[in-house]
Amino acid sequence: MDTDPISAVEAVVFLALMLAIVKIAVDALEAAPLGFQTQADDYIEDAADAAGGVWEDYT
Repeated sequence: MDTDPISAVEAVVFLALMLAIVKIAVDALEAAPLGFQTQADDYIEDAADAAGGVWEDYT
């Protein structure tokens, strides 16, 4: 299935922005004195690495 290159770039940028927003929210929750701890950072980093791999395969 052929995809418009601009649509692919828009999708990757959107995914990167959403991951950044989630990372900021998780960091803020972990920094708050609420006792909130998670492994979300690890999952976000893994997702970012996977997205980078997809991007390298696409280009």
